[in-house]
Amino acid sequence: MPDYAHITETQALMLLQRVSGIGPKRLRQLVEHFLSASNVWQVDASQWNFLPSAIKTAMREIQRQGTSHASFQQVLSDQDSMAQAQIHVLTLNDDLYPPLLKETDNAPALLYVKGDPSYLSQPQIAVVGSRKASQQTLQLTHRWASELSQAGLIITSGLALGVDGAAHQGAIDIHRPTIAVLAHGMDSLYPQRHNAMAAAIEGCGALVTEFPLGVPAKREHFPRRNRIISGLSLGLLVTQAALKSGSMITAQYAIEQNRDVFAVPGNVHDTQVAGCHALIQQGAYLASCSADILQGLNWQVGDISAAQFHDSTQAGSGLNPQQQALLAQIPFQPIHIDELIQTMACSPALLAGQLLELEILNIVECIGGNYQRIQ
Repeated sequence: MPDYAHITETQALMLLQRVSGIGPKRLRQLVEHFLSASNVWQVDASQWNFLPSAIKTAMREIQRQGTSHASFQQVLSDQDSMAQAQIHVLTLNDDLYPPLLKETDNAPALLYVKGDPSYLSQPQIAVVGSRKASQQTLQLTHRWASELSQAGLIITSGLALGVDGAAHQGAIDIHRPTIAVLAHGMDSLYPQRHNAMAAAIEGCGALVTEFPLGVPAKREHFPRRNRIISGLSLGLLVTQAALKSGSMITAQYAIEQNRDVFAVPGNVHDTQVAGCHALIQQGAYLASCSADILQGLNWQVGDISAAQFHDSTQAGSGLNPQQQALLAQIPFQPIHIDELIQTMACSPALLAGQLLELEILNIVECIGGNYQRIQ
């Protein structure tokens, strides 16, 4: 049998992660049972008898072939690739591993981080909601995220379209850190539309995932991502959610992790906010402004009013007043130019010129007569 005495803990974890059937819970159980991941590979294979047959067979083959096995070669290749891409790998024993997340059940044994990993241990508020949120919700999310960022909390979300994107952008626009938790490896990005946003987050915050390189986004990965979003944070804000939605899954994780949950109420007849109402009925804080969230978290920020938050957000944008006014009416989802003409009450020619300026600045994009914000 090849000698595994010199395998590092990180390599041992990455190798276990490559074994089909070993998820976060089983991986952590193995590490706890054998006291370390490296020990898992050094014991006699007979000590794996409590594992399912398919997993034992796969592990025995890796152990037998050692570094020549394809999975081990992939781990070595991944380490080289991550070093070049400046991707940090955190284990549960790493000083930079976020303490709040570490306390949760099924905390990831490995975290891959692009950006500054120290942000993961700083106070965060998770913000989630519908991918198809209303324009009003997106504007509210953006504004509150800016206000909460200005108050000193890091905005954490999942980089999805809709509420997630608006939350991240609220922090980015005032040059504050934000954290995006991904449902895939660092060598891919979903959704592609948020490429520019992901690059901005890497520069001012952190991208984080538990999935190794080469793993694409899959439906079953998103609940796993959601437990990290809530686990990293002091509390969770849901700005719009249907009863059956990913946001409600995140909220359930937050409740299980003993996090404060805040929900924004809406029209009682609107099924797209029924999830928020259900959370409030279950004991979540009703949030009518960002100050409600700060108060619920007992967050001390001094005497800073919402108006001051709003002013700082506008000042940081670098746009002239006309551009700011127009941008405030463009959501992170398509809106037809005719709607903007009616809202802005200006001539089509003038509006078209202003939209072109925002396009040149790569803040909005035009798709078939519809405009949407991308930054």
